[in-house]
Amino acid sequence: MIAIIPILLIGAIFAWLDSVTIVIAGGTEVSFTTESVSWGTGSVTVGGTTCTLDTEGTTTGCTGFTTVNAPLVIENIGDNDVKLDLKSSKNADEFIGGTGSTFKWKMTAGEADSCTDITPVDYTNVTKTDTRVCSTFYTLTTKDTLEVDLEIVIPSDTTAEAKSATITATAT
Repeated sequence: MIAIIPILLIGAIFAWLDSVTIVIAGGTEVSFTTESVSWGTGSVTVGGTTCTLDTEGTTTGCTGFTTVNAPLVIENIGDNDVKLDLKSSKNADEFIGGTGSTFKWKMTAGEADSCTDITPVDYTNVTKTDTRVCSTFYTLTTKDTLEVDLEIVIPSDTTAEAKSATITATAT
């Protein structure tokens, strides 16, 4: 035998939801999208005193080096506008050596309005300590790149050997 007993519920169900909290952290990240420069192998032209190379297509007083017409390119790939600092692992004496060597950089917005307060805009000696090159480096897709042109002067008394230096970008 099956008994059916009607059940009557009287009352109310209450639920309180005070708040829901979520924190989504934005990422701060920059990346070298063009991350190396190589002029190859060469020398100061016989009888010359210096060879000048830059990433704007200059090869003056040089023999054998490849012309490079492409700067390093840094892109803000994070979610935040950042301050951008650069430093080199070596100065001119440590990188090139010889008498009167130079190792310089200059900055240019890769896309219009990518960066406020870009400095230096003319070739200036690289530094081994963090140097502010952009006070606000934007993250918008249409304005988020910075170009770093490099210039080196190789004197004729430089030691013949492979040479390298590292440029480090720090975003805060």
